Amino acid sequence: MGCENHNKVIYPEDPKFQELESGFLIKKEDAVKIYDKAFYDAFHIKKDSNFYKYQNLVVYTRNKSYYIGYATVLDKRGNRNPHLAYVMNISANTGELVKKIKYEKPN
Repeated sequence: MGCENHNKVIYPEDPKFQELESGFLIKKEDAVKIYDKAFYDAFHIKKDSNFYKYQNLVVYTRNKSYYIGYATVLDKRGNRNPHLAYVMNISANTGELVKKIKYEKPN
């Protein structure tokens, strides 16, 4: 595995994700918990049943960080390469919130 994998967007369904994650101190499930804990303070939005009805959680890794956010269910690209809202960049080695991003397109 070379450095080229660190700069690419890699989704959990990709075998390279598990390979990279095995070298991280923070696992995907833990990063999602950190995201959920910080969500309201970061974005001042309460997630209710309507929120979950129209949004899909998306997680990917890039540059030794997890990027976690939501894609609208109406996005025809599905959960791979969608426009994301409410994105947080969480360090895969420390679990620290590196950055919050209102919107992002992964690629």
